[in-house]
Amino acid sequence: MRKIAAPTSWLSKALVLIIATFALACATARPSVEFVLAREALQAAKESESARVAPGHYHKAEEAFRRGVQAYQQRAFDESVEYFKESRINSEKAENASHLQRFKTGEEAL
Repeated sequence: MRKIAAPTSWLSKALVLIIATFALACATARPSVEFVLAREALQAAKESESARVAPGHYHKAEEAFRRGVQAYQQRAFDESVEYFKESRINSEKAENASHLQRFKTGEEAL
């Protein structure tokens, strides 16, 4: 005679699988805020022509942003957050240098 499996055996396995899936999905958060802030800071630096005035900071920002995107695509989210923060900081420095230079030359008023 064949035994009938208890309904709780497959139900409990399914429940464990669902819980494990949610736990793994929530393990690392995607750095969407850092990505957006870095992207917008880099765009603002580009619009203020900071590549001409502060090329060092601008190119560091571009490179850090590219590395952040690569790390993001490889799902190394913690690493991408650090690159995006570095990009944002260098973008802001480049943009500030550009505004300061234009203020000194009289092209821009505070």
